[in-house]
Amino acid sequence: MLKKRFRKNILARKISKSLDMPFDGVSSSFRIEMHGDAEVLISGCEKILEYDHSLVKLRLKGRNIDICGDRLECITYLDGTVEIKGVITDLKLWGDT
Repeated sequence: MLKKRFRKNILARKISKSLDMPFDGVSSSFRIEMHGDAEVLISGCEKILEYDHSLVKLRLKGRNIDICGDRLECITYLDGTVEIKGVITDLKLWGDT
């Protein structure tokens, strides 16, 4: 299973390089960017599972993530990219890989 996933990632990297596209745009992975403890940008989101001011649950490509904190706001959700601002205290990855 690990070898198969490794081969898929190599192929996706070659495709993204030849098409001059970001790797996460052609792969089945996700990307998480933190900007301090006030903002998180996540690409590869398939669905918002739960949303309130202290918890945001997202289904990503292959995993799920919980964003915990205070005064959380979903600023944008477009083309699989989610931007969340607030006081972020914890990120938890869970679910199948």
